[in-house]
Amino acid sequence: MSDAQTEREIRAARNQATFRAVNEKMTELNDSFAALTGTYTIACECADMSCVATLELTPEQYERRSGANRSASRSFPATSTRKWSE
Repeated sequence: MSDAQTEREIRAARNQATFRAVNEKMTELNDSFAALTGTYTIACECADMSCVATLELTPEQYERRSGANRSASRSFPATSTRKWSE
């Protein structure tokens, strides 16, 4: 594995961890709005450094999510809001 590839993987992992932390911090706000909207809005947690997509999930989907939203969201345009589908 080249140094450049290793560096990209490290940056991607940091990016994913950062957005996961942001989403965890937004849980209280999402709980409040979910009572009205029925959905949570979260930041995409994919490894694409240019991605700024958001996803809409039900509270149940948010709790069940694993790593699937990170890989599935790679196909989303970089500045979009998408409904999560399982």
